Amino acid sequence: MTQRTATPPAWWSNEQQIYLNDLPDHLPRRRGGRKTHVASVYRWAKPGLRGVCLRTFMAGGQLATTREEVDRFFAKLTAGTPTRSNTSDEELRQRRLL
Repeated sequence: MTQRTATPPAWWSNEQQIYLNDLPDHLPRRRGGRKTHVASVYRWAKPGLRGVCLRTFMAGGQLATTREEVDRFFAKLTAGTPTRSNTSDEELRQRRLL
């Protein structure tokens, strides 16, 4: 007989959950007073932005995240990740890209 161990709680269990569809309503307005488009939020989750992805989970058949995770996502973007690859300048010159 195998003994079951308690699984640790999910990372989102103690945080305020929000569906990705509702997230633009809770973000600051952009230039001209426009809301962030919901497609942008989904892009942050799947391919990511500058190498940083917004963590999500399924809740009731919809993708969701937490307000705290959104804060962490923006903090990582603000901290700055190099947008340029590790390709050297000499290599780029050889390929005539610089």
